[in-house]
Amino acid sequence: MSENPLKHYFRTPAIYMTLPSGVGFYPPTVVEYPENGQLPVFPMTNTDEIHVRNPDGLFSGQSMVEVIKSCVPAIKNPWAICNIDIEAIVVAIRAASMDTDMEIVSTCPACKEESKYGINLTNILAEKVNIDYSKTLDIGELSVKFRPLTYKEMNENAIKQFAIQRAFASMDTIADEAQKQKVVSETIEKINELTNRILVSSIESIKTPEATVTDSTFIDEFMANCDSKTNKTIKDYSIALKEKNDTKPLKMKCVSCSHDYTQSLILNYADFFA
Repeated sequence: MSENPLKHYFRTPAIYMTLPSGVGFYPPTVVEYPENGQLPVFPMTNTDEIHVRNPDGLFSGQSMVEVIKSCVPAIKNPWAICNIDIEAIVVAIRAASMDTDMEIVSTCPACKEESKYGINLTNILAEKVNIDYSKTLDIGELSVKFRPLTYKEMNENAIKQFAIQRAFASMDTIADEAQKQKVVSETIEKINELTNRILVSSIESIKTPEATVTDSTFIDEFMANCDSKTNKTIKDYSIALKEKNDTKPLKMKCVSCSHDYTQSLILNYADFFA
């Protein structure tokens, strides 16, 4: 079959990005790094735009997997991409497909005026830095090593969290007070279980003078039976690692009263590509 004469008019990379995790973080089955480490990012196709407007696909995570495969073909297995990189990749795809500027609505805490502001996505990408997971948390004789969660793990946790939120929302429909209290107790227990599961999942190993423990069952048992101070120390360290990866709050100046304030930027995939 002859080559398509329209091939020269196919989409081309709009931007190039370096993953915050750095070059060589993933095996070739997950990411095929170019020699310079810069991954080409292509604009979305019509099919990709359908994917990002599919609520069920976004909820399951499959839509974003398909869009990442299409727009960043160097990424072979998006499910295995970790939380260090996934947000940066989504921001890069949005910047490549639409514009490097994005409009947001913000309300000034001083004068309560709601206004529209433009933010530069390339600046957000530039702020994404690698998080050193090689450092350990030392607690007495224990040395705790953490790891970033994968997109698959993050999505599974989000689905479980959504189910818990639905259970909470349905409580108002329960007339019997005893039944309502039972549902409240069960829901709180599920929240604690999910929180502990996420924490245990983020622990790669715990090293003792005698052994290095990597079995999640053993780590889970340890977290359930260690003293509260140790548990809190590990939990706080894990939260601090996650916060290092969060998008920094935006510096805003109110167009009405010139008040300076900060605003969090939460990337909701359901409307991020709108």
